[in-house]
Amino acid sequence: MINLYQRLNLPPTASRAEIEAALAQYRSELSEAEIRGVQEWLLVNEVRYRYDARLRQEQPSFFIPSQKQPAPAATSDRGRRGYYTPKLYNPTVAAVLGILLSPIIGAWLHAINWRELGNEDAARQNMYVVYGTIVFGILSTLLYFFAAIEIPIMGWSIALGWFFSIGKNQIDFLRREAGNDYMRKKWGKVVMWIIFGILAYLFVYYFALYLLYTSGSLHPKVMALITQGVEEAVRATTQP
Repeated sequence: MINLYQRLNLPPTASRAEIEAALAQYRSELSEAEIRGVQEWLLVNEVRYRYDARLRQEQPSFFIPSQKQPAPAATSDRGRRGYYTPKLYNPTVAAVLGILLSPIIGAWLHAINWRELGNEDAARQNMYVVYGTIVFGILSTLLYFFAAIEIPIMGWSIALGWFFSIGKNQIDFLRREAGNDYMRKKWGKVVMWIIFGILAYLFVYYFALYLLYTSGSLHPKVMALITQGVEEAVRATTQP
């Protein structure tokens, strides 16, 4: 990990104005990747905090106040590749999962990415989609259970609305600003959470349906459909 403060001949306590002035002074000596790193990480407060935390882990001596900070290090190919890069889930894969499985998944993963990129507003917008989809699902289920009202809006239509309104923004942003220059998060935990979420949803849905059916609390039309389905399943299993 390259020390961008050293490249600008600045201490880690430098102000925004000092960073901007140093960037203008040393711009000709910096690579494009380093310039982009200064602009996107040191000049964005939320991202700079995470950058400093990571740099402190790798170079703790640099943060000792009494130590004289070294002059800018010579640029090298290794240095060009070493500036702070975010660790993200592939936003295109996340969007595909959101469309194929649930917009909750896509918007949730994009929210995690936006937080890593330091854009809390975009992260908040995606979480609104997560919460809104959950509320919509609960309300539509209750309407069907107790009023036999089916809302003709499919999950994929919500997912497409999310993707073309705000989901695509992250894919375009990374393609334009970073290209492939970001660290990839592994998908193991995400896959486990998706499987757990699907199983939990199915358990809660059918357990609630069973309780409401056995207590006779469902709408008569829904009760009749379930009874018919159960009878047909019983006949299918008992016929030779």
